[in-house]
Amino acid sequence: MAGRNRGLAKILGAAAEMACLVRSTLLYWAYLVLGMKQAERRDAMPKLPEFLLRWDELQQLYALNAHDQLIQRFRPEDEKLWRRWLEEHATFSFQSPQGRITVRKELRKRGSGYWYAYHTSGRHTRKRYLGQADSVTFERLADIARQLILSFRAVEQTKEEAPASLPQDALLLTKLRIPPLAARLIERTRLLKVLERSLERPLTLLVAPAGYGKTTLVLQWLNLLEEANHPAIAWISLAAEDNDPLRFWRYVVVACQNLPGASPALVQLATSLEPSCAPLEQEALLTALLNALTALSANCVLILENFHIVKSAELQASIAFFIEHLPPALHLLILTRSLPALPLARLGAAGKLSKIATEDLRFSREETLAFLQQNMPQAYDEPTKLRSVESLQGWPAGLRLLTLAQQAGTRQPQIIGREFGRLESGYELIFEYFVSEIFSTQPEPVQDFLLQTCLPTRLSGELCAYLTGREESALLLAELEQANLFLERLGEPEPRLSSPSAPLAQTWYGYFPLFASSLQYIACQRYGEKWFRQLLQRAMNWYEQCNMLTEAIELAIVSSDDERAAELIEQFLAKQRSDAIPSHLLPQQDVRLLQHWLEHLSPQKIEQRPQLRLLQVRVQFFISIMEQQSLSARDLAQLEQALQSIEKSFQDQDDRFGLLWTLFFRAVIERQYGSLEQAVQHARQLLAYAPTEDVLWQHFALQVIGTEELYAGKIECALQTILTSRTLCAQLDAPPLMRGNTALLSRAYYEHGELRLATEHYRQLLNSARQDGDCDDIADAQLGLAYLSYERNELSEAEQQASEALALGEQLGNAQFQVEAALILARIEQARGRSAAAQQRCLQLLTQYPMATVQGLSPGYRLNREIQMLQAWLQLIHGDIASVEHWVSQRDQLAEARPLQREREELLIVRLLLAQRQNKAALEKGMHAAEAARGAGCLRITLQARLLVALAYAANNQRQEARKVLRDVVAAASSEGYQRLFLDEGEALASLLQAILPSVHDGLQSSYLQHLLRAFAQQRTASNAPRAADLNEPLSLQEQRVLHLLISGYTNPQIADELIVSVNTVKAQIQSIYRKLNVHNRVEASEVARQLNLL
Repeated sequence: MAGRNRGLAKILGAAAEMACLVRSTLLYWAYLVLGMKQAERRDAMPKLPEFLLRWDELQQLYALNAHDQLIQRFRPEDEKLWRRWLEEHATFSFQSPQGRITVRKELRKRGSGYWYAYHTSGRHTRKRYLGQADSVTFERLADIARQLILSFRAVEQTKEEAPASLPQDALLLTKLRIPPLAARLIERTRLLKVLERSLERPLTLLVAPAGYGKTTLVLQWLNLLEEANHPAIAWISLAAEDNDPLRFWRYVVVACQNLPGASPALVQLATSLEPSCAPLEQEALLTALLNALTALSANCVLILENFHIVKSAELQASIAFFIEHLPPALHLLILTRSLPALPLARLGAAGKLSKIATEDLRFSREETLAFLQQNMPQAYDEPTKLRSVESLQGWPAGLRLLTLAQQAGTRQPQIIGREFGRLESGYELIFEYFVSEIFSTQPEPVQDFLLQTCLPTRLSGELCAYLTGREESALLLAELEQANLFLERLGEPEPRLSSPSAPLAQTWYGYFPLFASSLQYIACQRYGEKWFRQLLQRAMNWYEQCNMLTEAIELAIVSSDDERAAELIEQFLAKQRSDAIPSHLLPQQDVRLLQHWLEHLSPQKIEQRPQLRLLQVRVQFFISIMEQQSLSARDLAQLEQALQSIEKSFQDQDDRFGLLWTLFFRAVIERQYGSLEQAVQHARQLLAYAPTEDVLWQHFALQVIGTEELYAGKIECALQTILTSRTLCAQLDAPPLMRGNTALLSRAYYEHGELRLATEHYRQLLNSARQDGDCDDIADAQLGLAYLSYERNELSEAEQQASEALALGEQLGNAQFQVEAALILARIEQARGRSAAAQQRCLQLLTQYPMATVQGLSPGYRLNREIQMLQAWLQLIHGDIASVEHWVSQRDQLAEARPLQREREELLIVRLLLAQRQNKAALEKGMHAAEAARGAGCLRITLQARLLVALAYAANNQRQEARKVLRDVVAAASSEGYQRLFLDEGEALASLLQAILPSVHDGLQSSYLQHLLRAFAQQRTASNAPRAADLNEPLSLQEQRVLHLLISGYTNPQIADELIVSVNTVKAQIQSIYRKLNVHNRVEASEVARQLNLL
């Protein structure tokens, strides 16, 4: 027994020795294999590139080193030399301010290879696609290096800050569902059309800050798409945890599985991406996905919402690759708050990118009004509603939050002020939105930067560095703009508001006003009022040192520093003097700005300073013009008293410039509200005070004198004065002044009977005004051209010109433009035989401008007289003698009209006398009017008066005298192409013209006369043509739109696309149109529409 035990022990001992030997052997081979693998890994690891390219700040060029030795230099413009070097090498390092990257060329079976950029941090290496050698420019290297390194840091930060993600094997399927569309939305037709057209390109980018309605717009678009043309949709709402590439592509694969014609390979691919399976290489994954998507059988759209969460450089590179190789049937639609790190410039240049940005998504004025109409109480009128949301700048989420606050019982929000440390009532929800959605999500350094720069309205890198002490401020501003953090790039400061020493070469930015207000509130709460006021003072000092006086004044007003604000405003006015910029050349928004400044100064501070008192007069006067409000007698008396006091102060101070301004305003106010004769007296005083070499004041004075001469009917004198003023104006190089002179000169040519010259100058005025976007001068030019087109009997063109002038008048709130344009349109309606419409238009105008509300020679008084005169003319044409006689009796009781207006009224009285068969009185009065107009050089009125004289002779049976006068008128009018001059006098004159035709032997005059007779015949035919009013059932507005497109040659699908309706709807509307017009096809519809003037 013991022997057996000893034998067993020997056996166990030998086994243990064998086990140890085997264990040692296995460990040896394991270490050997591991060592071989490590050696293989070391051999496989890329070596550090031999060449290093870096920017030499001192030499301002790129230096290329090899083994720490300089071998070549490149200037930034040496792109060809750099490309030649790239063709001969395959790898190098690039040193940027953010760090170093490695750049390698990877060869492909086809082509010359592609360059990629790499950056390694710790055990992780990230890769970014650069493209072929042509794309590897110095600028692109610097940009890719910055993006690659900073995005790497952002990924690390995101991983640290991101909330705990879902388990790796779980996809949240609700993120793949299309969100529901909210109710009570404003339809944004223009943007929906843009979105529809964007499908023609592979990628559409909707990029705007939070709350700009990106998702809502896409949902509206999906909701309006016709079922037959509806593309299949795959939707992914991204979240922070989706920054992981594998997780992102799993979502894409699952979302695309249900697209029509999707390959079964997608299902297999989704299975292979499960965490339990071996991971696929990213390139293999993308290749498999793209190959599977080529099988799509219909147009499809993949929508990625919240794309701004994609920070991973690796993921961004893979998405860029995906976009570059999108199948033809798949369109990618990205919704993001910031510009993604994708090759957007290259995609745009290749025509593969459509972009809808912040400025496109802002609500227009009309959309804002429509939204407020839906959601705000009716108690507030339209201007109040617009003013209350002005600071929102069309931000859709802000409008929604504001209406929610109002519906919750908050009082009507006021306009956001610039008073810091205070949150306006009604804006609390907006403030909470900014804090929770924007501000609190930023890193602490960014929050500090935002709070330290929230006060100035105009920011630059230099200013922010001055306020914060951070030298990298310019880079921070650019990054905030790219991130769409409610910061937008502004234009350069206006040169007239900044001296040449102002830092104009910088890039300027501005925070969204409500975002700035919210930041100011946070800053004041966090740091205290004392710190805030110090920041305010520093910003104000910087602006003043840079001569950016407008911005400095705004900050002085915010700080309630009256004395400082008054001093800065006087500096601003002194700068206007040196730049010779008169206040009436300032745009309307600048006049409003001056008004805003004065409203924030105490009356005592203004009273102490003559310059500010004069500024107050200037602003009050120009505001009254802009708002089309006549100054009352009390206002005028106060202005006169103020100007007298100001004039005395300037005399005591020997301020010649101030005296010139005082005289100028007296002249202008008298011209506008008093007598032109008194205005001329002030203008002549202005000429006496102004130095001979002072061209500006000489021009002003002559303009006033020329205006008085024109309206006094002294046309010859007016032309000479205006032309002299024009010579002076040409020396000033001031387009607004030259346009003012051109408008006056054009009117003078018109009254002088030189229609061709008048047309030429009005067109010059229109071209110049359109170039500068000057709506006032555009309206003025279109009015003048409408008068001329009407005179040439070009009624359609006259209607278009007058309609534009009317629309601009309504937009500007200019009563004169509105009334004059409406009067031309009434004449056109009468010429087309639509007398009832013409008379109705006059009645509407008289309701708007009743005589009881206007007095003296104010603009409203003159306009009312013009309306009444046209109404009397229309009544006379229709034989309403009693009404015209009533007009004459009322006219005799009114104040004296200006000579030019009075002469036209006298001619209407001559027509009345002819209608009353008082031929002798008509002849006498007509001859007197013709002689007076001829002596003053007013050829147009002379010709009208002589035509009436000819009619009076004919009515008095003095046929020979009538024919002689008429031949003289034809001879004088033929060279300028007058037509309505004759046509408006009716058939009696047509008979006379027919009678003199045989006796006119001059070829040109005979041709002209025959043309007039044909025009009379056409007018008779037109007056008997059917009208739209003859329809038993009028066309609706939508049917009129369809009819217009139908006649223009649009097909039914094209009409449906244009009007965003279904083809079936279009067909139904066309059948309704055919029924109402009693036609059966397009050709018949077109002919009837023309007959009825429906087009």
